[in-house]
Amino acid sequence: MPRYPVACSVLSCSRLYCALFFSLIPLVNGLWSYPDNGWATMTHYDLPKDYIASCGCTGKSTHYPTAALSHLAYGSTDAYGPSCGRCFNLTLLNTIYSDPLWYPNPTKSIVVKVTDLCPGPGLCGATEGNPNSVGAYLNFDLAYPSTAIHDGWYPANVSYYGYDDFGVWNISYQSISCSHWDGWKDKGALGSVPNQYPELVIMTLSGLERGDLASTARVCRLWSEISLDLLWETVYNLSPLCRVLAPMRYILRDGHWEFTTAPSQASWRWDRWAFYAPRIRQVRITEILDSREELPVAPEVIRLLRSSLPLDQQFPQPTIISCYIDAQEKLISQCLPLISPTLRSLKIVVWTNRTDAALNDLMHSLAQGPASLQTLSFSHNAPEPLPSLAQCISRHSSTLSNVTLKTPFEGTIWTSVCGLPQINTLEFYFCPGFHDDFPTPPIVDMLKELVESLPGRAITSLALALPHPSVLALVRSEAFAWLGRVQGVKALVLTGTVLPKLEPQEIVHIGQSLGQLERLTITTWIDERVPEEQAVTPGALLLFLRYFPSLKTLKIRLYFRSIPPQVQTKPASSLERLDVLLSCPPPTAQKDDITAFLESALPSQARITHSWEDQYRQEFIEPLLEI
Repeated sequence: MPRYPVACSVLSCSRLYCALFFSLIPLVNGLWSYPDNGWATMTHYDLPKDYIASCGCTGKSTHYPTAALSHLAYGSTDAYGPSCGRCFNLTLLNTIYSDPLWYPNPTKSIVVKVTDLCPGPGLCGATEGNPNSVGAYLNFDLAYPSTAIHDGWYPANVSYYGYDDFGVWNISYQSISCSHWDGWKDKGALGSVPNQYPELVIMTLSGLERGDLASTARVCRLWSEISLDLLWETVYNLSPLCRVLAPMRYILRDGHWEFTTAPSQASWRWDRWAFYAPRIRQVRITEILDSREELPVAPEVIRLLRSSLPLDQQFPQPTIISCYIDAQEKLISQCLPLISPTLRSLKIVVWTNRTDAALNDLMHSLAQGPASLQTLSFSHNAPEPLPSLAQCISRHSSTLSNVTLKTPFEGTIWTSVCGLPQINTLEFYFCPGFHDDFPTPPIVDMLKELVESLPGRAITSLALALPHPSVLALVRSEAFAWLGRVQGVKALVLTGTVLPKLEPQEIVHIGQSLGQLERLTITTWIDERVPEEQAVTPGALLLFLRYFPSLKTLKIRLYFRSIPPQVQTKPASSLERLDVLLSCPPPTAQKDDITAFLESALPSQARITHSWEDQYRQEFIEPLLEI
């Protein structure tokens, strides 16, 4: 039965039994045991000499009799039966598929060492509840033909059956000391090779789907650990982890998971919890999922876990949490126990427009814990700011460097942001748009406080939501004057409920003030085509090219209301990408004039792109992409 040996290679992994992700759960860290003596089936496969197979045993072990063992009994990690490196005496009993069956006399026996995995399905595909097709739970796959076993070891009766390879045999097995194995006295055949090139293995496995990772977790010790780390690195909600602890059922009417029966903590599998929980690095709390398996657990499940967690156990301590909350307790309750000193990035998006006490408790918990956050993104669609938000920012001021806030303006919140000593990326959207009752933020005072708090510091990425044009008009010149004084900005986003439109003198001023700017985006929260009068004109485009010498990416909504003549002197621009977003379609008759203008204005290295796939692409984008 030829079979390429299952070792750490992409080729061999693709041939493994491709189990679903959750099929691993009942086995991991729950060792499946089998008798030291019993009966099994036996096949044979090709194993190259000096090959390092799945157990990682030294290559010289192939100079002596070895076998692969079916995956249920195979043991590369704490999962499945502990069989790697064990020795067995195998005795042939009878053929299985010949007619008639043959019981050779005398029988033959051989002592083998398990060095490889025999993957399912087929004779090696037995599970805890289902034996293989012959009724056996174990299948030994003998490395044969091999220089370690003399030719003709298998009994044959060619004159009667017409062939000499019966393929599958019933056998008896006895677990014995490896001192009986032929390779026992050869030191070079004992032991295992070190885990080589783990970085290469990580790079190889990182791009695999979950089903494939479930397969590679069955290969060898190194691949198993890396595969399980990747499988559990990111989880949606806590339901996958809770289901390794005890059986659960999904309640359709409530949209969550709960324990199947009244919890009996004595039967809870905390060993499985401890095996998986430390692997979790990122948790996404949300109800917007296609997979029912990953939907949230009931709030009482979290309360019960928090009250009964053993002293030697802990909740996962992820470095990244993304929480999309509709103010339901079952979502917020899953965030609370995950707050720990290891947390580096927190994103909270609240879809409701009311302030929930549980949400305030979550932020208060962050404000009371040790400073660890490096990135905070908080979006709250409510008429009133969250009282504990400013406290949270102040508590993590020594570590925070990236902040995104979409919330009603409140002075103490803004002051806490301006006081961050190492702010790098700042996005603030304190303006009308999420709620009609939002107060208009004092944009000039905000920018002034930001600038005056920055001496010796720089913000490399800044996103600013401007007030409505009718409000901005009253303080326009002063606002842009302060904007031009923000130090170190290399990426700038100007947005609002209405597309910000810069006057020519404002483009010149910002370009001269922020000469180091490399990325500029002018857009709106409304993802649809804007009125022509709000879009950027070809004349304004030329100003961007001329007065932003370091600009490499420009994202605007462009409209060719009129076509200027071709540019005689191409601007000295560094532009590499012009993203025209949801721009207005140009007049078809002017396509050639538009093409000629853009060819004369844009630097040779620039390319035109489009961030949105929509109905306007064929109208406007395709003609430009032909340039």
